[in-house]
Amino acid sequence: NGCVVIYEHPVVSRDGKVPLGIYIAASDNYDHDQSTTQSLGCTLIMNRLTERIVAEYTGRPLTARMYYETERRLLLYYNALCNYENNLKGLHAYFETMHSTHLLCDTPPNIIDKLDDKTLMNRGKGTPGTTPIKKWGIELILTWLLTPILPDSNVLNLHKIRGEALLSELIYHSKDG
Repeated sequence: NGCVVIYEHPVVSRDGKVPLGIYIAASDNYDHDQSTTQSLGCTLIMNRLTERIVAEYTGRPLTARMYYETERRLLLYYNALCNYENNLKGLHAYFETMHSTHLLCDTPPNIIDKLDDKTLMNRGKGTPGTTPIKKWGIELILTWLLTPILPDSNVLNLHKIRGEALLSELIYHSKDG
């Protein structure tokens, strides 16, 4: 099933609310309840100010809808906008049913030059999972992993990853699948 792991609770303002824009999320979700692989869903929440991963949810509960609901609640808790691979329709459809599409980020305009098919921008929310965008995403991940946590520090972001699932996925990843 997996579980939500919270490393840092959200920062709240004086009125007790989590300000919009501090937390962002990325989601590698799935649509099918059954899988012939070891594929899991994964949602990471990052504090944009500290660039630290503050929470994660990795798992594959009985149904995709169960995964989406746990993800939705995590996004609400952090008041986070989530970027997701919009090739799959299930997450957006579920969030629409739950009146929660405001938690899904608009398609980032800075990916336009990475799209051969500009009609993919018409999806409105999330990011298309095209090969050039995935390649660029891997470059961005590598840059983040190799960034020092503080200026002039020898400690890199990769040294501070706390999630076993994320570490396993990073180790397992190869360009061939």
